[in-house]
Amino acid sequence: MVLTILKSNMQYVAAVGTAGLYVAVIYPHQWGLKRYMQVLQMYENGEPLSVDADCKRIGQEILDKVRWDPVSEANVEFFSAYGQDIVHRGSTFTKPGGIIGIPINFMYRSVDDIDKEKITINNKPIDWNTPAGRSLQESLVLSEKARKFAIARELFYLHTHHVHLRGLFVGGSAFIAYWLGFAVNRLNRLPQRTTLPARIILYGFFTGIGAIVYCLASDTYSWYRDRKVDRQAGKLGKEYTEGGAEFYTKLLERNIALRTLMGPDGPRRYTAYGNDVHYWRSPSVPLTSRRDMLVELGKQQNCSSSTTPAAEPA
Repeated sequence: MVLTILKSNMQYVAAVGTAGLYVAVIYPHQWGLKRYMQVLQMYENGEPLSVDADCKRIGQEILDKVRWDPVSEANVEFFSAYGQDIVHRGSTFTKPGGIIGIPINFMYRSVDDIDKEKITINNKPIDWNTPAGRSLQESLVLSEKARKFAIARELFYLHTHHVHLRGLFVGGSAFIAYWLGFAVNRLNRLPQRTTLPARIILYGFFTGIGAIVYCLASDTYSWYRDRKVDRQAGKLGKEYTEGGAEFYTKLLERNIALRTLMGPDGPRRYTAYGNDVHYWRSPSVPLTSRRDMLVELGKQQNCSSSTTPAAEPA
């Protein structure tokens, strides 16, 4: 009885399933945002670690500079994040807003500030006296310019419609896969002409097409978004382009050091240049390309400033 009803109303089942996938994707960035922040939060003695005052100042300085509307500005919250990477979740265009996690190394002013005993790789202590260990130390310390760029970049990440777009990518790809199967079924009367195993193989093929559509759409959008936010942050001023070039250089140096310190797992995670290893997808712009783009943007800014004619005396 139930199976008969489902078979005769599969289009409605597909619509509900698509909506469910959409909600599942946006849930962590929307209704589950506070829970997400608790998971990413860094704690000390059981209490959330407060954000460095300098980072708060930089964040407010950037918000004053970009001059967003009051609602978008109020929808941003900073917190101390676990790990060594700055992170963001949510969006300024959603009701719960967006969060930016500031890693502990943004509080370092020199290598002496690094609590080396608390940093491990695969739960093993690091030999800080090796060349890779010393390089890792240096890569964790960022100048104020680099911190400014990184925080500006995350703010611009939040100021996009990525939450709903990624939900649409997943739901839309699933819907495409369903309608391909539905159309082929109807046009060729497959239930009457083929066996169930043959139809399952065909449906699996259509599911693969849907997965490919999702990967292409998601990765293309990620590349567009990465390049856009880097350019937006760099255009805030010369110190931001210089800070961006330094920020990505430090990330590359960190990854190269980790590639050695992680042993056999290192080459599987990072290339010899410090980029992330991806085997069949390309979900983000390589760090080397992002660094080079900011170096080029800095050169353009220098050229434009040098060719600007001086004002005539009154």
